[in-house]
Amino acid sequence: MTTEPLHENLCKPPGDRLAFLHIPKTAGTSLAHALATHWGRVKIIGDSSALTKMGPDDLKDISLFSGHFYAHQLNHPALAGFTPVTVLRDPLARLFSEYRFAATSARLGQPLDSRMEFALKVTFFEYAFSRAGQAGRHAQLYILGIKASTTNLLLTPLGELFENAKETASLMRIGVTENLGAFVEKLFAEVDAPAPVIRDLNTQESGEEDGLTLRQRETLREVLAPDYALYNLCREQMHRWLDQPPRITREKSKESSGQQSATTVSVSLDVNHGKILSRAREAFDAKDYLTVCQQLSKLMANQVTPASLKQFATAALELNHQQFLAQVVRYSIMADLSIQERLDICNVFRFSNRPQEAWEIFIAGYHFLDFRGPSDEHLFIRVTFFLVDLCNNPTTPDRLRELVWHYVRRMKNIVEEPFKPAPIQFAKNEVVTLNRGPQTRILGSDRLPRKSVDDYNDQAERFDAWRQRVGNPSVREFRNVFVNRLGQIWRPDGKIIRDNVSRIPMASHEAGAFARRIPVACLAINRYGGNFHHWMADLVPSLAWRLQEGAKDIPLIISDNATDFMRSSLAVLGISPSSLEEAGDAVFVECLYDGETTGPKILPDGAHRSVLERFREEADRLSGSDSLHAPLVYISRRDSKIRALSNEEALEKAVAEIGFRVLQFGSLSLLEQIAAIRHAKFVLGPHGAGFTHILFSRPETHFFEITPYQPGSAQNRYCMARLSRIMGNHHTIWLEPVDSATGAWSASIEQIVKIVAGLIPLVDSSAEV
Repeated sequence: MTTEPLHENLCKPPGDRLAFLHIPKTAGTSLAHALATHWGRVKIIGDSSALTKMGPDDLKDISLFSGHFYAHQLNHPALAGFTPVTVLRDPLARLFSEYRFAATSARLGQPLDSRMEFALKVTFFEYAFSRAGQAGRHAQLYILGIKASTTNLLLTPLGELFENAKETASLMRIGVTENLGAFVEKLFAEVDAPAPVIRDLNTQESGEEDGLTLRQRETLREVLAPDYALYNLCREQMHRWLDQPPRITREKSKESSGQQSATTVSVSLDVNHGKILSRAREAFDAKDYLTVCQQLSKLMANQVTPASLKQFATAALELNHQQFLAQVVRYSIMADLSIQERLDICNVFRFSNRPQEAWEIFIAGYHFLDFRGPSDEHLFIRVTFFLVDLCNNPTTPDRLRELVWHYVRRMKNIVEEPFKPAPIQFAKNEVVTLNRGPQTRILGSDRLPRKSVDDYNDQAERFDAWRQRVGNPSVREFRNVFVNRLGQIWRPDGKIIRDNVSRIPMASHEAGAFARRIPVACLAINRYGGNFHHWMADLVPSLAWRLQEGAKDIPLIISDNATDFMRSSLAVLGISPSSLEEAGDAVFVECLYDGETTGPKILPDGAHRSVLERFREEADRLSGSDSLHAPLVYISRRDSKIRALSNEEALEKAVAEIGFRVLQFGSLSLLEQIAAIRHAKFVLGPHGAGFTHILFSRPETHFFEITPYQPGSAQNRYCMARLSRIMGNHHTIWLEPVDSATGAWSASIEQIVKIVAGLIPLVDSSAEV
């Protein structure tokens, strides 16, 4: 990029006329005030457009011109005879000052633009990597480095801007905020005048913390590398001028610029980066993770593609190599990724129980204010799943969990209402056995790495520790709220009290104006839609308080698209159809009761005993057929479209030969399914919803769960083993590998049959069936 050189008389030492280029948030206001009160006639402008409109003679009687404009405008004819002056600031400190200026302006009642309004709603790290903060990151580089007002900053390489800014700065008097007093004294000394005292006109709070972690700070400094290169170069230039004020000439400027050429900023791609990426990809396919890391670590952050970045993260985690891990986290934070690509990287770290890294990578490239439209709903849902899983991860520190939940609340417009207990609560049992069954056995196919078994053993240990903190559940009361078929709860003012992974539909908001009013009701809508496991293990036990004396007349709000198994399970509890209120787009409830959901919090000897016993009693009353009275039961999933076991038919034949009766639960009623589990001594099958009936099994039943293993899946797929541990059963998880490309998986039939055959004699033959 070429441009006309600065006017020759701008290369003279400071004389009677100065052009002060005021870069925002560099203490320029204090300097401008000192100059304006001691330098003669002053002209100050608010933005660069004012300078553009000036004629050649508009500043002929002015001795100090000051304002916000760009360095390339110093070529304006009206500035002929002016010596250019500016002040730079540590780039990270300048960016933080820009961020917190929004809070200062709001406190003083000053108007806020859209960028400042955004800054008020986010943390500094979010702001620094957001679209709103993009210009602020490299403000000093942009202001000194662009060659024309029409320049597209986002398309101009930073290296090019740096070279332009370096050339411009060499022809100016440059000060730095950290040594502003000495700089001002030198300016006035060159015109043989006493220097004024610099007044601190900063209206912001001093000593505020930016809230960055060490890794975030290091990464942000790396992003600001060209800005720091310019800042350090200009600081050295200032110090040389303070020590030995030379008479700057065009030749001297070029010589000085040449001496500083060692300070360079490169953002161009290495000519061999394509070969490096190719070698890394081949090494990854061969599971040569060390070579992957060694190759990709040679590249700069902007040279690593999203696919290779994910490979870099996976390889570094497999090696558990701290140096490579630190590098890939920095690269992931800095990378220009789509939200889908960013979440892929985040989940690699989350699945590896590194929630802090996952959060920092996520927050550097996503903010919900950027994704508000209906077309972004899929992003919103995926982000929600990621954040909720991050909070539910047992390895997430409490401090980080609180931070993430705070973000979720802002993202979803959720309000934290004070807890108000309902007049009817769950029954209490002072003697509650939290874990009654033996520890889960984790076994795996010969085709699996040892790490997969370790992941599940880790879940077992964490669950036992977490379970000790489980207390008696509660029932909350909400007043004057809307509810829809998704189980979302919101107030008339639009604030959300309870949501699920999706946003409240616009149809629900619109339906609020004519919603049917219900005086009092209990919420019975599963947050996970038609998911059988979450309905039976989470929602149904949460209705135990509804079976108690005094709560019989309270209607239940269910979804208008509730499934047959939902309605039949409520019928088992003795709740008639006339006691059900269906929620569509919206109903208005004057008094809504919401029982705490259960899952791993279930108390079979205490609060939830009444529900479990009701299902057991009803299932035991079934006369049924002999097909339901088998001690050895295999739960088939051949009728399921999810996680299909490729060789399940062969597995069924093999286990039938050692005495198992194969049942397809999809062809049985709810109570028939429970009855089959009630009569069984040993239950075998692939991981699936049928194992939820562990809740109603007899103690000491043996469960053998064939589970597909994928990195990061242990937290969710350990759910059935938790129920067995609680209910007093024996539980074995058998892990099989999953093809990462196709999602296909198969059972190691010979190994499974051999182990199961060895376990059958251990079944207590005296157990009641």
